[in-house]
Amino acid sequence: MEDLQFDTITSLQRREAYAEITFDLEPGKNATLKGKVDTGASDSILPLRTFRKMYPSSVSADGNPVGLEPSTVRLSAYNGSPIQHYGTITLQCSYRDSERVTARFFVCDCSGPVIFGLPLSYLLLQKGSFH
Repeated sequence: MEDLQFDTITSLQRREAYAEITFDLEPGKNATLKGKVDTGASDSILPLRTFRKMYPSSVSADGNPVGLEPSTVRLSAYNGSPIQHYGTITLQCSYRDSERVTARFFVCDCSGPVIFGLPLSYLLLQKGSFH
């Protein structure tokens, strides 16, 4: 197995690592988000509050996201408690100035940070974003 080294990610606490990833919101408009790198997470999470800021025109009058891809995937937290989600959004993103990758995020009404799960971390590693 190949050794992977994450020397460009900041660690704010001994057991957590965070990175800033740039997302293409629309042509000519980007957003950079700080999120928790969680290689133990099987998917990436975009909290509803963050989705609302990124895509204010994709929020209904009652504050719920519109235009997401439906999903029947059941998400659960590390402790096994279920995480409800509204569906998924597929985003183009990059770490620093690396090649863009396509990543799926579940939009959840949760209080935690943006989570960059294993699939996104792996894609960015393949593109040479982390070394």
